[in-house]
Amino acid sequence: MAKASAKHEREKNSLEVWLLKFIQQCKTNRQMVLQYVLIILVAVAAVIFVRYFTGRKNLAQRRLDDAYYQASTGGMLGANDPAVAAIGYRQLADQYKRGDVGAQARIALGEGQLNQAGSQVAQKLANSKAQYNDEAVAALDPAASYNEAIATLKEVADSSMAKDPSFTARALFGVAAAEEGLAAIAADDAAVDAALASAKADYQKIISSFGMTPYAEQAKERIELLDAPMTVAYYRQSADQFRNMPVPPPRPADESILPEGTHDNLDPSDDSAFEATKDIPATDAADAPADDAAADATTGDAVPDAE
Repeated sequence: MAKASAKHEREKNSLEVWLLKFIQQCKTNRQMVLQYVLIILVAVAAVIFVRYFTGRKNLAQRRLDDAYYQASTGGMLGANDPAVAAIGYRQLADQYKRGDVGAQARIALGEGQLNQAGSQVAQKLANSKAQYNDEAVAALDPAASYNEAIATLKEVADSSMAKDPSFTARALFGVAAAEEGLAAIAADDAAVDAALASAKADYQKIISSFGMTPYAEQAKERIELLDAPMTVAYYRQSADQFRNMPVPPPRPADESILPEGTHDNLDPSDDSAFEATKDIPATDAADAPADDAAADATTGDAVPDAE
């Protein structure tokens, strides 16, 4: 028992000696200790900041994914109203004024507007070949839709909103594509040439400022194509066809199923037709002749069984 107590006393004294030495060292190297503490605090703060920033970015990305899902499923369910299909992107664009999430939302919205404009052009051309004019289709304005897409995409293309340069290049590529769309429905050849020149200038910006993105190679291909005289001729021909497309006649009013003039001869007070039929004797169901099969069955003259 005495040995155990002595051992415990020695361990206690050893701990006290170590603590005294540690305190003395801390006093001697106070500046170094403070530096270590400061480094630890900075490291902890950095970890907290990174986790907060990453969580916030992931939340924004999830919201973008949800908006994309809502917009895409809305389109598949037949939501032809572009405001319905784009509501998720518009909400995100209003909420995020900067950053990649805001850029992605605007790009998705602008590309949707661009696709809508192309669809409107196709609908109007199809309507011009129809038997009757569809007034709703005739009222579509694809030029306004193209300009709306340009305005949306330029919010990204003409700013430093996106941190990822590929988003800026993609937005600029969409602007050029919309300008090509305007060339195909331009009012005259001069307007066609001006729209194509604007598209080429934007493609050149992609090559000059965003050469490391995958859109630079696509921009080179578009410039080579637009430099070809055949391409310019194609756009001029498309624009001429669009502005000179025939307008079908309006759909006529629904006609009566009665022969022409019949309804003019009908007199609501004339009951001669009713008078002519009221003397016809009614046929009692019991007096009506049964069909042959039923008659044979009741008289016993049924079809004999095959032997």
